[in-house]
Amino acid sequence: MDEKEFNQLKFTGIEHSKKTYQRNNLILDFLFYTGVRVSELVNIRANDYHNEQLKIHGKGNKVRFVCIPPWLEKYFNHSPNYLFINRNNNKLDTLVIRQIIQQRLKSAGIKKPITPHSFRRSFTTLLHNNGAKLTIIQNLLGHDSILTTEKYIQNTQQTIYEEYSKLWKNHHTNLLKSNLEAI
Repeated sequence: MDEKEFNQLKFTGIEHSKKTYQRNNLILDFLFYTGVRVSELVNIRANDYHNEQLKIHGKGNKVRFVCIPPWLEKYFNHSPNYLFINRNNNKLDTLVIRQIIQQRLKSAGIKKPITPHSFRRSFTTLLHNNGAKLTIIQNLLGHDSILTTEKYIQNTQQTIYEEYSKLWKNHHTNLLKSNLEAI
């Protein structure tokens, strides 16, 4: 999923109340801009946020710290409650989040299969394409092996072509420069 598809999902409102719409958009933001797993997302408590980082209790009971974009910081009010709750003030279930995504996909007319884990792969690709070091991405995702992290990167044909074209553009420029210096 690219940023265009992500924005389509965010602006496709299926909810009946503004509060639920905003909560669901916040869920999508957290999945896309932090790379947390859906099972980690539902367990985030407001008091897990400290010093611009979110303490995540992840897979295998490992703890890692995830950076939070500045526009998401304001949602942490340092209460012990879960960040994502239903109207009964209980934490959301992962199944509910999967349903939200599927309903929004259908409403937005997006045919490709997108799951909560797709957001994690999109996060990885976004960071990679913006020059983040692979070891940094590995730490943010909580992967033991950098090989696992590498598998998450999903480049489009357009991205591959653009990167490939840079090589020849630079090569051609350097070749011209060398030829001019030789004259």
